[in-house]
Amino acid sequence: MSHTPAIDLIAAVVRGDVRDWPGPEETGAAAFLDAARRHGLHLVVAARLHEAGVLEAWPRAIAEALARERHAGVIVEDVRRAELRGVLARLAELGIAALLFKGTPLAYTCYPEPWQRPRVDTDVLVRERDRAAVVRALEERGYRRTPLVDGSRVMRQAEYRREDRAGIPHALDVHWRVSNTALFAETLDFDELLDAARPVSALGEAARTLDPRHHLLVACLHRVAHHGTTPRLVWDYDVHLLVTSMAADARDAFARLAVERRVAALCAHEIARAHERFATSAATAGSDLLERLRPAAREPSADFLHPSRRRIGRLATDLRWQPGWRERAALVWQHLFPSAAYMRAACPGARRAWLPALYLRRIVAGAGRWLRRDA
Repeated sequence: MSHTPAIDLIAAVVRGDVRDWPGPEETGAAAFLDAARRHGLHLVVAARLHEAGVLEAWPRAIAEALARERHAGVIVEDVRRAELRGVLARLAELGIAALLFKGTPLAYTCYPEPWQRPRVDTDVLVRERDRAAVVRALEERGYRRTPLVDGSRVMRQAEYRREDRAGIPHALDVHWRVSNTALFAETLDFDELLDAARPVSALGEAARTLDPRHHLLVACLHRVAHHGTTPRLVWDYDVHLLVTSMAADARDAFARLAVERRVAALCAHEIARAHERFATSAATAGSDLLERLRPAAREPSADFLHPSRRRIGRLATDLRWQPGWRERAALVWQHLFPSAAYMRAACPGARRAWLPALYLRRIVAGAGRWLRRDA
């Protein structure tokens, strides 16, 4: 991650190392706000400054924006919590086991207040055989599927959205594997996760989430598997909070799991990133986590520690870990020629006869995106 004054200041405020605005009032205020929002920590920054009683002493543009967003965050969180409780209760009535993971359950189990962890959707993991029943339950509540590529080798999740009467959007990302990336898709089995699941009481009796060691593993895999070189402070902060919330025996269990599943080096890399930004303690009671995350041999996941800055390079890595040539061919085909239903949903009003032209346009336009370097 590049070190810029705004990013360094955000991390320092979150750590509690900085309380005062460092410089002339208006200098850098806009850049700071933009970076805090982009990195998903603006609400944590707002909470830190508010709790310290210094928010009003910061530049007016920052103080007013953060106070406004803090207030809105509290209100929206209450509405979304009620909606999610209803969804989970309905799935439980139908006998569907569902596990919350990533942002939303972390907001309720690791953050002081759930509104401090911004997210655009809630990630729910279900058994693949329950997908159809989950979709019916969501459609009954007014959810509709977001147009996303839907090939079985490309996507192991589907997003559903609805907007309530107040205009507040609700989105659920339904997963049937913990990752879309072939190498990581089977890293954790649903029944294994369910057996160790923990309740999230604030979200109702039906709400369950991953055990901390499983959640930390998923958090470490998430960025490198799905976002390549893209840095985002909130993902590092999630890792920081998970590590620091775990007792020594839980960290030991996590380290053994990471070594067993051959993702230890990748996990060590992500935890070291969190430590760099937020001074994450990786050692308690004689358990040196980073030391225990030393693989005995080179792991396949090491390919993701130095990802290509081009999408085509990340596709090549995913192709390498497909189980066979048939699956590799299917992955390429599904990227080039997603389902007709997806194409028509992505191009409202398009007629079936236009599909050849739509596919051609997709391939031509997509070539530039696949070759473009990440910012």
